Amino acid sequence: MAGLLRAPVYTATTRMSVAPIDATSSTDPGFQEGVANVANAYARLIDSRAVLAEVASTLGTPETALAGRITAAAIPDSPLFDVTATGSSGAEARTTANAAANSLRTYVARLTATNPDAERLFQDYQVASRQLASARAALAVARRTAARRGATAQDRDRAIRAQARVDAAALRAEAVSELYRQSLSGTASANVIQILNPAGAAASDRRRTLTRFGAVGLIAGCLLGLALAMAAPDAARRRRGYRPTHVPGS
Repeated sequence: MAGLLRAPVYTATTRMSVAPIDATSSTDPGFQEGVANVANAYARLIDSRAVLAEVASTLGTPETALAGRITAAAIPDSPLFDVTATGSSGAEARTTANAAANSLRTYVARLTATNPDAERLFQDYQVASRQLASARAALAVARRTAARRGATAQDRDRAIRAQARVDAAALRAEAVSELYRQSLSGTASANVIQILNPAGAAASDRRRTLTRFGAVGLIAGCLLGLALAMAAPDAARRRRGYRPTHVPGS
């Protein structure tokens, strides 16, 4: 009866990924561990104020009404994680789970939309590029001097040192350029978080609740029956041992 009187709670889940789904086929242990850590980190953002505020706005409900209704958990050793929501109806649970997933996706994209290192690296690359151009110009002058008639050993040595400076400047420019490309790549992939499976039909806990109450009732009934069975012999012995001290009419 208690299970029938209790209002059911519905649960719906949206599955998300922090990398393209075919990336899970990678055999690189470092990749697997990296995306698993990222999935776990993103899952922990589900109860952030920014995420919940956007969900509340989408659903047109107070933010306090979402307390304890939205959770997220990463799937071990994978780039996947689940966003789960509860509600008083299947539609409410499903809508809340999908709204939370979309809000989290937007929040993550906003967090990673800009890379503070990109601008600094671009400036560093400009400096490195100018230094490389200057080194190449100095090398051209040193080579012309070393190649002219009557060039000394010092002239040839200066050309060699100029070539070394060009090589060093080129290596520095290449390194900074690669770092800058990586910073841009990180910004471009900010929206890599995906919704794989939006929440569909929600599951109700009514059957589970009825089963739990039924099991509790069965155990309680067994214990009561056992107690009555153990008490019956004692009652019978007490009845047999009773002897009235006065017999009427004697």
